Amino acid sequence: MAADRARHWGIASIVRWGESEALDRIVTELQRERRSSMDSSAGDSPIETGNRSARGVTAVYGPAGAPGRSTIALGVAEAWARSGERVCLIDADTIGPSLALLVGMTEDVSGLLVAARYADQGALDARSLGSACRRLDDRLWLMSGIGSPERWHQLRPASMDRVVRTCAQLFDRVVIDINPLLNTDEIDDVMPGGLPLRDSATRSVLQVSDTVFAVTQPDAVSVTRLTVDLPRIFTLVSHSCVSVVVNRYSRRDSRSAARVSEVLTESGISVPVHSIPEDKSVLLCRRTGSLLSEVATSKRLRRSLAKLRDSAAA
Repeated sequence: MAADRARHWGIASIVRWGESEALDRIVTELQRERRSSMDSSAGDSPIETGNRSARGVTAVYGPAGAPGRSTIALGVAEAWARSGERVCLIDADTIGPSLALLVGMTEDVSGLLVAARYADQGALDARSLGSACRRLDDRLWLMSGIGSPERWHQLRPASMDRVVRTCAQLFDRVVIDINPLLNTDEIDDVMPGGLPLRDSATRSVLQVSDTVFAVTQPDAVSVTRLTVDLPRIFTLVSHSCVSVVVNRYSRRDSRSAARVSEVLTESGISVPVHSIPEDKSVLLCRRTGSLLSEVATSKRLRRSLAKLRDSAAA
């Protein structure tokens, strides 16, 4: 009886006190329905054409060891979208793509490979790009990564370059999640049959990026790995384009960023260092496949990500 009355008043579901798992499931289902309806109602090409005020390509890099690179990429992309800019978020991690899973998408088709095929054929435009992206919000689109890592060689460097440049023409901002650079020079400098290197996508993205956020955690292992990677990054992108992001620092330890900066300086590396605190709302977003803006408790984290966004604009 109560459920019937609730439906009469437009209430889709009732959750009893303490049934948090049921609430998470219902919220996730509603979000997926909302995104599905946005895709179906967007028409043949959800990507607007016309004169876009492209402001640059931002690569989000991180060394091996899961420093939270994908979370930062999604958070910064959402911060730009919330500020009124049209943003394309690309998952170019050819080793362990995760952005689609973070937002609750379960797709077998790789948006990145779809876009790359169109690029190879010289047919990548607003319409075809719209078929390769999924709309997450009014101003945020996601191009999903390669779900089967063994297919990485299907993404040629020239195709990756065309995809990024086309997105930069059609969106205000392009944010790209990339995997670490690998020590491939000594083992597979020349791949048989002209195949690309294992980290070709990362190299291609870095070479066309205007801003690079290099993400690390405030621990010795992660910082050491990043310190080794940064000189190699500088061979692909201007030193002035790179900033380090210390992710998941404890709010009780206010000197995390300062210590990382000191380690970098001792290694002869001078770059801006920003910090993003540990926040429980990230776990809730992962569990429910939600964006940060869909979780009320993420306000403090969103403020930190907005500052990181503004540092790129500066």
